[in-house]
Amino acid sequence: MCRLTAYVGAPAPVAPLVYGGNHPLLRQSWAPQELLSGSVNADGWGVVWMEQGRLLRLSAGTPLWQAHDLEPVLQTRAAPAALAALRNITDGVPLGPDGTPPLLRAGHAFVLNGFLGGYRQRLRRLLAPLSDETLSLLQGTTDTELLFLNVLERVRRGASPPDALADVVDTSIAATAADGEEAQIVCAWLTPTGVLHGARASSTDACNSLYAVEGGTLAPEGVLIASERLDTDPGWAPVPSGSVFTLDAQGLRARPL
Repeated sequence: MCRLTAYVGAPAPVAPLVYGGNHPLLRQSWAPQELLSGSVNADGWGVVWMEQGRLLRLSAGTPLWQAHDLEPVLQTRAAPAALAALRNITDGVPLGPDGTPPLLRAGHAFVLNGFLGGYRQRLRRLLAPLSDETLSLLQGTTDTELLFLNVLERVRRGASPPDALADVVDTSIAATAADGEEAQIVCAWLTPTGVLHGARASSTDACNSLYAVEGGTLAPEGVLIASERLDTDPGWAPVPSGSVFTLDAQGLRARPL
């Protein structure tokens, strides 16, 4: 399972998303505490942040602990919105730079912590809703990218971002379960406006972890979410399972799927 962190709020340093706290994302690359499967997150990393009205991205398909030059770069960056992720590849998912999260397509960034079991047997169905315009954004064949493009397609057709995400999560879990497979979806989607949408859902009783803290030690003027709590701040609380949520200037708002 992958790990992620994200921030939305007043402009703040980007580095704490990766290096902040006593259990930072860096440490979670080799010593995660709440994985449902796997043991390390060493198949790649990526960071996306908003700068001058657009999203910028740094990523690599190597372990984060090998990115010796990343911390000084991120220490020079401040942003009102940012998203970072570690990759732990699910069996059967192709390894390569096209799938290293966060994916960046058409000015949007997306991370999936989870998987759609047996999704490659449903590739035709997953691609069918995509317009030629959206399909032209396809660079790989990961379940992450297929979910992402289906969300963008629904927005292109006029759905609001929360409704688009909720629809894709609901239909993806239902289709996966109908095939007798498991679906785990914890995702974060950073839009060009700096608003972040996400979901936490599963086809089983177990669901990948996700926490949020508002106005905490690492994010005094914003909201921070993370797969695992980054520090001992008592304000960390689980994002409700079976929900979609939005992070913006008003804070975090979640609603049931």
